[in-house]
Amino acid sequence: MASNATTVMATNDVQMPVEVVSVISTEGSVRDELAAVSHGVAPLNDGLKPQMSGASETSIPMEEMKPKKETTWASRTFAPGSSFTATIAVIKATLGGAILSNTYEMAIGGYVSAITLLILMAVLNVLSLDMIVKTVEKTGKRSYATIIEYLYGRKILYVFQIAMVVFCLGSSASYLVTVVDSLAPLFNQLTINEPHAWYHIMLTSRYYLSLIMLGIVMYPICLVKSLGSLRYLTIVSILGIFWLAVVALYLLGSNGISENFDRGHAYAPVSWITCIEGVTTYIFGYCNQANMPEIYMEMNPRSPKKLRWVAIWSAIVSTAVYLVIAIPFLLVFGSDAKSSVLINMADWIPQGDVVVIIGFIWTGISFIGTYPFMVYPVRVALINTFEPKRADFWGVVVVTIAVIISYLIDIALPDVSILMGIVGAIAGSILCFIAPGYFCISTSKSKKFFARENWLYAAFVILGCITLVGGTAISVYQILEFFQ
Repeated sequence: MASNATTVMATNDVQMPVEVVSVISTEGSVRDELAAVSHGVAPLNDGLKPQMSGASETSIPMEEMKPKKETTWASRTFAPGSSFTATIAVIKATLGGAILSNTYEMAIGGYVSAITLLILMAVLNVLSLDMIVKTVEKTGKRSYATIIEYLYGRKILYVFQIAMVVFCLGSSASYLVTVVDSLAPLFNQLTINEPHAWYHIMLTSRYYLSLIMLGIVMYPICLVKSLGSLRYLTIVSILGIFWLAVVALYLLGSNGISENFDRGHAYAPVSWITCIEGVTTYIFGYCNQANMPEIYMEMNPRSPKKLRWVAIWSAIVSTAVYLVIAIPFLLVFGSDAKSSVLINMADWIPQGDVVVIIGFIWTGISFIGTYPFMVYPVRVALINTFEPKRADFWGVVVVTIAVIISYLIDIALPDVSILMGIVGAIAGSILCFIAPGYFCISTSKSKKFFARENWLYAAFVILGCITLVGGTAISVYQILEFFQ
C-alpha cells in the first residue's frame, strides 16, 4: 500500500520499509497483508525523511544524479494514489446490487420521495466519510478495525466484526442471486425447445445453476491471495454497470412510458412502511465506509480536504448512475417493477433484443467479478480476530464456509430487495452512521455525547440506532411475508 508515512525498520544496519520485508518473508500471507494495513504508526501528515545509517553521504549524490522523470497530465491523473484513482475506488466500493432494486423501491415508496431519500443518503455518505478520515488523522490508525480496537478495545471489535461479516455475507448472497437472475433467462431461451432435458434443468434451476457458477468460476476466484489480481475483472464489472444504464435509456426510447406509470402517485408512497423499506436499501447502496481508511492511506499526497472532494465527486457520480438506471426503468415498467429489474428485462429476451441480451451477460459478469470482494473481507476479519497459526489454511476454510452460507441464503431467500434491506438495516446502520459518529465523539475534546461540538456526530448515532431497530423490524416482517 502506497502512503507518505512509511514505517522503517533496521536490518543489519540497512533500513528497509516494512512492506518490502513483509513481501520478501511470506508473500501472499493473509496475516501479512493485514499487517501491512494495520501496523503503521507514523504521523499521517508528516512524511518521514529517508534515514540511512552510515550511507547517507553516498545516497544523496546518487539521488541527485538520477534523471527526473517527465510527468504528463495522464500519468498524474491515473497514477496510483491520485485523487482520480481514489475517486474511482470509492465509486467501485459504492455501486453494487442496489442498482437493480432502486426501481422497485421507487415504485412502492413514491417516486419523488424515493429520489429525495436517495440524494439525502448521498449527502450523509459524504459526511460519514469525512468523519472517518478525521478519525484516521487523529488516531494514526489505518483500517476500520484497528480504529475500533484502538478506541474501544478488542471486545467491541468483535461486535464490529460481526456487523462486517453480516454485511459481506448478505451482499455476497444478493450478488449470487443476481448472477443466477442474469444467466438463467438466457439459458432458458437457448434450451427452450427441450424443457425436460437434464441440461435445461441444470441451467435454469436456481439450485443447480448456483452450484455450477460457484464451483466453476466464483469459488476459485475467491481463493486468490490478493484482490489486486482481479483488477481487470473489476474494470469489466464497472463497465457492465454503466451498460445497464444504456439498456435503461434504450428501453425507454424504444418502448416509451408504460401505461402502468401512475403520475398521480409521484409525491406519496403506497404506504409509509414501504417508504421506510427503501431507506435501508439506500443505506446499503452507499455503504462504502469499511474500505475508506485504506483508500485514504493510498492517496499521495493526501489531506482531509482532498478526500472530501473525492467523497463529493464519488457521491455525485454514484447518485447519477443510480438515477439514470432507476428512473428510465421506472418509466418503462411502472407499477409492474419487480424486486430486481432483471426480472422485468427478461421479457425482451425471447424477442432476441441484442442490447438487452448483452445487458444480461454483462450484468452476470459484473456481479461474478464483484462477488469475491464481499467474501475476501470475511476472511481478513476472522483471521484478524482469531489469529490462527496457519493463517493461509484457515483463510481457505473461512472462504469455503462463506461461499456455502451465501449459497444457502440464495436458495432460501432469492429476493434482492429483501436481502439488501436486511443488510442495510443491520450492518449498514452500524458502518455508515453509528461507528463514524462515535469515532468523532471519542476523539473530540470533550468526549461527551451531548456536547455542542458533537451535535452532528450524536445525530448520526441516533439516526443509525433508528434505522438499525426500525429497519431490522421491517426487514424481518418482509422475510416472514415472503415465506408466507
